[in-house]
Amino acid sequence: MGEGPTESRVPPLEALIEVDADDRVVTWSREAEKLTGYRRALAIGRSFCELLEARDLWGNRACNLGLHEGVRRSEALSTFLLQARTAAGDSVRLVIVPVVRTRRDRPGLALAYRVRLDLRRRVDRRTSALPAELFAARGLGGTRAVSPLSRREAEVLRLLAGGASTAGVSERLGISVVTVRNHVQRLLDRLGVHSRLEAVALARGNGWID
Repeated sequence: MGEGPTESRVPPLEALIEVDADDRVVTWSREAEKLTGYRRALAIGRSFCELLEARDLWGNRACNLGLHEGVRRSEALSTFLLQARTAAGDSVRLVIVPVVRTRRDRPGLALAYRVRLDLRRRVDRRTSALPAELFAARGLGGTRAVSPLSRREAEVLRLLAGGASTAGVSERLGISVVTVRNHVQRLLDRLGVHSRLEAVALARGNGWID
């Protein structure tokens, strides 16, 4: 008897999408067509976020214009997540990797996105369990564990707890919207939660924010 077929890992499909300063699509790869179902002819000239009905992890309508500001300021751009809708109407979570490229047609920099499905978080809705060490943050006698948040992350979370929007946090702290989003994504990952509400509840319960 011959050996059965060996299991091979197929790398996730990654699409390249380039946008102009208004975040309108100027390059739409074949992989982008396969990933989203939208044909190139329909995508070119459309707003990236409007085309995909993009929302952030909390259901707010997303707009990437802050990324272009970050490019102009030479800020480091970080990977982020978006909820999107395909041409078939399916809701998918996408990993967006911003990439700064040199323009060929004229001087300056262009912004592109490397986009793939977020397979890592498919299990998010199966459980809302938090890491055991966070549940055990309060020990005997009501003592508090040291906060896992950095000072800036705690400031961001405190403002979000007070009802501030991403733009509001940006204005209050004097940082870009992109930087605020990066802080939020890092603190969610650090706390092992999936939403701002969970992060606020956990931080308040453990006395990490007022």
